[in-house]
Amino acid sequence: MSRMRRDPHVRFSWRDILSFESLPRQLAPGEYFFTSFKITLYAGLLVSSPVIIYQIIQFAAPGLTPKEKKVIIPIIVGGLVLFFLGIIFGYYILIPAALQFFINYGAEVIEPLWSFEQYCDFILLLLCDTKS
Repeated sequence: MSRMRRDPHVRFSWRDILSFESLPRQLAPGEYFFTSFKITLYAGLLVSSPVIIYQIIQFAAPGLTPKEKKVIIPIIVGGLVLFFLGIIFGYYILIPAALQFFINYGAEVIEPLWSFEQYCDFILLLLCDTKS
């Protein structure tokens, strides 16, 4: 538990099921390391996406007409706002509801045991694939 308190990305990812009595499970050698790397990679892409999009626009801007430039800026800004609203919606509304359902579904028949990697993959799947 003390390791989870020191690693902010683990605490951030594991916050919805910290009420469980056990720590996350590591079922393979290096699972925690590689999953932490995956979380960091996705977080880096998320934080840097506005800069990446800005650079793409700066590359394409010389080839656009003034009318196209006036249209594309509101579209890009609106898309970025909706993208981040989708991330926030998924994290605060969709993930807790989905976890509650999947943890309680069949809980009287089998005990739900998730590894750290399975949990993080589930969270990333919900965050990244629900906006498509």
